[in-house]
Amino acid sequence: MAVSLCKECSKEVGDTEKTCPYCGAKIPKNNGLLVKVIIGLFVLGILGAIFSRFGKTPAQPQDSQPAPTSAKQKAAEEVKARADKLNLARSACERFAKKTLRDPSSAEFEDSGTYWAKEIKPDTYRVQVRFRAKNDANAMAQKVVDCVVQGKGGSWVPLSMQESPV
Repeated sequence: MAVSLCKECSKEVGDTEKTCPYCGAKIPKNNGLLVKVIIGLFVLGILGAIFSRFGKTPAQPQDSQPAPTSAKQKAAEEVKARADKLNLARSACERFAKKTLRDPSSAEFEDSGTYWAKEIKPDTYRVQVRFRAKNDANAMAQKVVDCVVQGKGGSWVPLSMQESPV
C-alpha cells in the first residue's frame, strides 16, 4: 500500500482512502503517470494521422497510363508538326540553292518565314527561295529559285531546282 500526504493537513494517508482520516479532506484520485502517457501518445497519433494527410494528393496506381489527348490537342500537334516540316523544307532549299552559286558566301537570304511554300505530296514540298547573291559579273543580284525537296528519314533530298524570273 502506497502512502501520500494530505494536501490539507500534511499527514500521511493511504492511497486507498477517499478522505483524510485526520481532517476529512477529500483525497484526489491518482490516475497514474502510465495512463496519462498512454492517453497522450494516443492523442498525438491521431493528430499526426490527421495532419499528415494535408497537402497530399491521392495516390495514383503504378501502371497508370498518361491521360489521352483531346481532339484539339491532337489537331494542334499535327499543325505544329506540319509547320516544323515546312520550315525544314525551307531551310533545305536554302542550303541547296546556296550550293549552286558561284560565290556561296555572298548569299543574303530573306527571312525563310516569308518564302512561299506548299506541301505537294506527303513529305514533298515546293518552296520559292528569295535571296541576293553575286552574279557572273561579280555584282549583287536578286534571285528567286523554285525548289522541290522530299524528306526521307530525317534528311532532305532535292528533287528539282529552277531559277525563276524576279
